[in-house]
Amino acid sequence: MSLGEAYLLERGIDLDFASCHGLEIDQKPNSERIKKRLGGEIKIGDVPLSYVAKEIIWIPLHNAQGLNGEFIARPLPNLGGHKFLCACNRSAPIYIPPLVAAGDTSLPDDWILRSALLTRTFSKRAKADC
Repeated sequence: MSLGEAYLLERGIDLDFASCHGLEIDQKPNSERIKKRLGGEIKIGDVPLSYVAKEIIWIPLHNAQGLNGEFIARPLPNLGGHKFLCACNRSAPIYIPPLVAAGDTSLPDDWILRSALLTRTFSKRAKADC
């Protein structure tokens, strides 16, 4: 089991549910993907994220039109208190589950509870140096 899978399961987030919402578990983070998704190679202390993160959970951000091309990164393991990283020089986004963003009001209660877990988990942001 990967670090990302364990992280999600420990928080009660089913892997199929996470996949349905577009979360990606990147088991071999590289600087090109980090630069593309976060606008630069973020550094933790003086060390690039691609060198210190063993895995990254990529959380895609949605708006009413669908995916907006932005991501929140959750590097694993914990890196000096930096839990959630957002794109450089941008404000911290709020995670909105895709069906909520699309205006679906017919969601079952268990879906709403699982979405609340995702929202609570992924809407927090840690600051890091770009």
